Amino acid sequence: MKSRYLLILLIGLTVFTYYFEELGQAKKELAGQDSITLFKPQELGKLLKISTRNASFYKKKGNFYSVSDDRLIDIKKLNNFLELLTKIKIKRKFSAAEIVGKEGEFFPHKNDFFKFGFEKDELVFFLGKKLDFDTSFYMQVKRGGKSEYFVAFDSSALEEAYKKSDRHKAAGKYRRLKTLAYLKDSFYLDTHVFKKKYYQSVEGQRLNWHSFELATRRNKKFAVDFSRQATYPKAVGGLGYKKEIFKQLATKLTQLKSKEIYFPIKHENLKKKIGEVVLTDLMGQKFELKLYRQYGSLDGYFLTSNTEESVFDLGKEDVQIFFLNHQDFWDLKAIKIEKDRKFAITFKDKTHQLEIINGKKFGIIRNDIAGKEPRHSAFLQLFRFLTNQADRVASIDPVSQLKNASQILLDWQQNPIRVIFKENEIIAQNLKEGIQLHYKSDKISTVPMAEEHYFISP
Repeated sequence: MKSRYLLILLIGLTVFTYYFEELGQAKKELAGQDSITLFKPQELGKLLKISTRNASFYKKKGNFYSVSDDRLIDIKKLNNFLELLTKIKIKRKFSAAEIVGKEGEFFPHKNDFFKFGFEKDELVFFLGKKLDFDTSFYMQVKRGGKSEYFVAFDSSALEEAYKKSDRHKAAGKYRRLKTLAYLKDSFYLDTHVFKKKYYQSVEGQRLNWHSFELATRRNKKFAVDFSRQATYPKAVGGLGYKKEIFKQLATKLTQLKSKEIYFPIKHENLKKKIGEVVLTDLMGQKFELKLYRQYGSLDGYFLTSNTEESVFDLGKEDVQIFFLNHQDFWDLKAIKIEKDRKFAITFKDKTHQLEIINGKKFGIIRNDIAGKEPRHSAFLQLFRFLTNQADRVASIDPVSQLKNASQILLDWQQNPIRVIFKENEIIAQNLKEGIQLHYKSDKISTVPMAEEHYFISP
């Protein structure tokens, strides 16, 4: 697919939309565009090399590599580069007589160029001066010893801020083209940590990993088994796993890429190690990753791998997977409501037999003979908290059973759940399993605590 898309873009480089703007001839509107074919792609053969002032790539086994250090080029960045060039449209073509004696004026510098080396020939596109009165610029297209000259413009969207009165002559898109000509090959390098895995897995969507072991200064060492969708240590107290997070982590690992890469590694510059990861793929190959906070004089998050001779400079979002805790994979919910459910709720010495009606609209009804009518909104607030993901789980701590703390006891599927209200959190103790879930939120004060809040007085 990537090769086919690249071919389409290359054909676009040889076929320009031609806006006629000759003297004595009206400018054609968008619907009436003609095309001018500068060269026939079949005459050129396969693309073998791309060069600009500061970058040069060559093709090998279907991929592009930097000429300077033989490193893989990111095909998406290369496609974006080519796609911008295909947005160039022709306003007019100069005759041979018109260009005589003016080439130096129109093209004072020959540094802004895009060169394409094909099997049978070479094309070079030179950017000339921008016109003062609109967004157009001069362009020279050279093939072998023959050149053609044009007035051209970039038809892509204008993204810079400008005064409405200056839109017709804004220089943003022209500067962008000049920037493309000056970018170094390091800008185009593929910065994926697991390049082979990424491209083999259809851009990270296929499961590549068997296990993930993580140890950091922040958390204890733990392991993830992707195939079994489990962690070690295992989920406690009858808690399940959040199945979706295993696939999310596997995908993020495969897609992991850095902001920048440094090579070759200067090991003496790596300082303040904060974590280690061992990834094992489905074939049993191990990838040993180490994360540091400093590389030389630079501060950030710097990753090394036993399979690469590079240092990967990770962004803050990408580095978050290295600060996971095993409990992040656990389904930390005190209760689950999947259908109508009978339960009992006890305030001090008073117990109420109730039932949740979990239809289109949440409701509570009584199952005992007499009593006050339940206040649906109060129960909804309580169950919203208890069915959400808790912040953490721990073994029951007797100290948590504070005498002066408000408490509610739920009999939920013959499983007693004690709900303790503290100043900054709600603790849900599963007395049967011996665990307690901690919920911290600034909305804790909205959850009713007293019996009178849950029932309507007659």
